[in-house]
Amino acid sequence: MSTMTKLEKKNATLARELAEEGIVLLENKKNCLPFGKTIRTVALFGAGARRTIEGGTGSGHVNSRHIVSLEEGLESEGYSIVSKAWLNEFDRV
Repeated sequence: MSTMTKLEKKNATLARELAEEGIVLLENKKNCLPFGKTIRTVALFGAGARRTIEGGTGSGHVNSRHIVSLEEGLESEGYSIVSKAWLNEFDRV
């Protein structure tokens, strides 16, 4: 992301802040989300783990230089992804 302009960096920071404030868990019947501080290991499955969809089509389309995948975001926060072999095989297939 070092090739971002000053304005792009400012906008990326603002977008992250707004996303953090706007995230809502719709259902949490087993009280497992958000993860407690003791949970540091997770398993991810499916195409969205690495190729996270950043928007939609039409007015929902997002054009940005870098999208943080679920895998990348969790790892950057110190989580260990235990399903890497599965994700690698999914990518290969």
